[in-house]
Amino acid sequence: MTRKRTTTGKLMSILLTLALLFSFALPQGVSAATFSDTSGHWAQASITKWTDNQLAQGYPDGTFRPGNPVTRAEFMSLVNNAFNFTDTSTTSFSDVSSGAWYATVVSRAVKAGYVTGYPDGTIKPNGLITRQEAAAIITRISKMGEDPAKAQAFADFGRIPDWSRGYIGAVVNADFMKGYPDNTFRPLNFITRAESLVALDNATSMMDLVYFDRAGIYGPEQGRETLSTNVVISSDTTILQNLLIEGNVLITEEVGTGTVVFNNVMVRGNTYVRGGGSDSIFFNGGQYGDIIVQNIRGNTNAAVRIVSNDAKATDNNPLNVVIQAAAAGDEVILEGSFGNVTQQAGNSKLTTRGTTSIKSLTVAANLSNVLITLSEGTTIDILTLNSPAEVKGTGKIKLAKINAAGSTFETAPEKSEVAEGIEAPEESPIIIESESNNKVYGFSSPASLRTSITTLMAPSFLQLFCSCMALSPKSLDQRSR
Repeated sequence: MTRKRTTTGKLMSILLTLALLFSFALPQGVSAATFSDTSGHWAQASITKWTDNQLAQGYPDGTFRPGNPVTRAEFMSLVNNAFNFTDTSTTSFSDVSSGAWYATVVSRAVKAGYVTGYPDGTIKPNGLITRQEAAAIITRISKMGEDPAKAQAFADFGRIPDWSRGYIGAVVNADFMKGYPDNTFRPLNFITRAESLVALDNATSMMDLVYFDRAGIYGPEQGRETLSTNVVISSDTTILQNLLIEGNVLITEEVGTGTVVFNNVMVRGNTYVRGGGSDSIFFNGGQYGDIIVQNIRGNTNAAVRIVSNDAKATDNNPLNVVIQAAAAGDEVILEGSFGNVTQQAGNSKLTTRGTTSIKSLTVAANLSNVLITLSEGTTIDILTLNSPAEVKGTGKIKLAKINAAGSTFETAPEKSEVAEGIEAPEESPIIIESESNNKVYGFSSPASLRTSITTLMAPSFLQLFCSCMALSPKSLDQRSR
């Protein structure tokens, strides 16, 4: 089998499109060097590049107006031509007449799947497009996974809506778009001519994709082959071996419940998991950026197993896994050796199988209905619960850091650190309530008892114990002498 390489950038296509969008009756002889409003502009190099090649032009008054906004229809036209979207779909938007110049543009954008319109049945083709909307489109088209964590670095992160955080993080991480000097992204600002030109130029220059869309074994039997691209895997029973992938890897929904295997592969970017099933995604040796689990197969109540056999992160530590919020309702099954595992999805299940080691497992804040089930052969060095979780199974937890109330343990951790103001978690408890509503937790296993010694020696417990024995703490102290 041979892989399919698709150059989605189609540079000449986007250049011609940008020329149409940015061309305005420019007097002959006016070039970027003579624009009165681009000297020292942050996009001057790109403006010079495009205008010197007669691919973008300015206005008759000698300006380029890099700060002018762009409409949604204009941006869709850019994208369609840049990525060669020519298939159309039947649409019925109330604000798109059949005779409008952008009717076909909108139809192609809908067919390509990167826009859907608004709940009121409009698509607002003449409305100005915001930076967050542009980020969403570029992320979808470039097959990048969402990366909300990267958006947290911006000072205005609190003003970025939940829905766009992953898209903004993705384009920033890929260097397609950037923030402002004051460390803000300004998601609701309208994207400008200069920003559109630079963002799409960056995206197309990086969007030489390699598709593995048929079952097979790809890569040399010996040595190593380098792919200076992003990689898309869209077929069951795909095996990659001895490859160096300098971009990201996307395992798409089309893989279904099938199997993908990485044998001694090095991935400089991240691996985004949207497909795969309980038959597993195997990482056998090699080095990888973060393994990021997103909405599995586009469904809820789906499951995917990730197996790490001596696979390493890029820092040569065990493999790191991030389960994003989009995986809510899904189950992620881990088996093997892992470094940092981060659970960002509520209403979710995280399960381990066989012999599994995890250096650090962190449950993010503000989640609910998190179930963690640990196999007998599992060892977690540090479990940090920033949200309540139900922890089942007989796996070993060396240290649990409890930062949220409401967690329960079937098997107690060897050691626990409970944040101030948080009630100690339950572990198959027998709850004894005193008249003062103080609760004492009894445990059935010796390990649980050892874990609870500190709690049992606390003054509140002694007070309850003494009251049951008709003793006072003072008399108990005297009798012990």
